[in-house]
Amino acid sequence: MTKKATIQTKKHQMPRIINRIHFLGIVNLSEHCAEGDEILNQFIEERQNLDLPALLGNCFLEEIKENLGNGTYDSLLNGGIYVVNNKKRRHFGIRRVLVHYSYAAYVYRGGMVDTPFSFVQKQSQDSIPVPMSELRNLHDENRKMAWDYWKMTFDYLCNNKDLFDCFDDCDCPKECDGCEEGCDDCRDRESNNTRGYRMKVISK
Repeated sequence: MTKKATIQTKKHQMPRIINRIHFLGIVNLSEHCAEGDEILNQFIEERQNLDLPALLGNCFLEEIKENLGNGTYDSLLNGGIYVVNNKKRRHFGIRRVLVHYSYAAYVYRGGMVDTPFSFVQKQSQDSIPVPMSELRNLHDENRKMAWDYWKMTFDYLCNNKDLFDCFDDCDCPKECDGCEEGCDDCRDRESNNTRGYRMKVISK
């Protein structure tokens, strides 16, 4: 008699940097049932996995996820005021960036339901669906806001880079003398840790 080995696999629970609470007061998010939160969380994880590595690099993103309760990372996550050359600046944190990236995907695709016949859009008896062109505009607007918020947070990071082990400061402004082509000393960094906005597509 042979025994069959049973292999059990556990779904990897990835820590989400944001949840529904972080959307309140920032974007228009209606009250949902548990199913609605599940859909929202799918888009949060999607954009956390795709947009944040392009901005932060994989190493730094993992560092942040491992330190969500660490006070040193509170300003990076939630924003705040910092001082540069005796002048105050404000940024709004990585969470605000991810809120707008997640919301962009949510409003554009969150109302779609898969059926045996095709994808359909949810609607109730007393509602009129928003035209896809308007949803696309809302999607693009939120992605632009996410980028604008990121630029503020990136400035904070450049001026506080010593606080974070994995932060890649290659795109930060550098001061040096006699550098005709700038001061980029990180041309050889690994591709899996490269922030996406530096990458270029070259057509042959």
